[in-house]
Amino acid sequence: MWMTDGSVASAGLAVELAVGCAYLSAAMRRSPRGRRWPPGRTAAFIAGLLVIALALDSPIAAHDDVPSIHVLQHGMLMMLAPMLLALGAPVSLAMRTMSSVGRRRARAVLDDPSVRRLLTRPVVLIADYNLTMAVMLVAPVYRLTERHLAIHIAAHFYLVLCGFLFWTAMLARDPVPGRLPQQARRRAVMVGIPLNLALAAAVALAPGVLIGAGHREAAASAQALVAVTVLTSVFGAALISRLGIRLTRVAVRG
Repeated sequence: MWMTDGSVASAGLAVELAVGCAYLSAAMRRSPRGRRWPPGRTAAFIAGLLVIALALDSPIAAHDDVPSIHVLQHGMLMMLAPMLLALGAPVSLAMRTMSSVGRRRARAVLDDPSVRRLLTRPVVLIADYNLTMAVMLVAPVYRLTERHLAIHIAAHFYLVLCGFLFWTAMLARDPVPGRLPQQARRRAVMVGIPLNLALAAAVALAPGVLIGAGHREAAASAQALVAVTVLTSVFGAALISRLGIRLTRVAVRG
């Protein structure tokens, strides 16, 4: 629909390409101590950009007026793509290639009390991450995003941003302030499963209120929501367990 219209799709692809090129350019540089950037992080970040491109610039976007496709698209933008982007540790990479002045400024932002409060409060992160999807599926909001291009684009941007903040705090690959304990992060990820199962049940039982569709399409939407939620939550919890034993200090290593 909107995102497959020529100019909008072209602009979106241009942004994704620019971000990918900037990341690759930074990743190819050695650190001041001569260390190479881990290729696995690069692969994860590029995969995240590809998921965004798939959600916004492929036939999926062309049919996002179909509720089940719309739900799948939102799940890709808020859950799967941000998790992959966060695995790429873009903040660490940026700080690795910054000048000393730029690094100090970046640290000042990360250490800002408002940023610290956002990234170290599980309740805030869980609420924002899981309730955003519910809000986006309420029929009036759903219709509003479909009718107005600017709102549609803003909604997609917020989905990616919301998911990225959540997964950055959960995976702890970047030098976020006050990392939560591993167990707390794993629980914060897994709690998304029952919350989104409840949302999926609500979609199936009250489709008129949430997505304004018939029962058959509501059932398909609920299935799409369950699938993407379970996939990302289980995979994310496994990643947290695996990465937990290798957590580094908040300071970025040179």
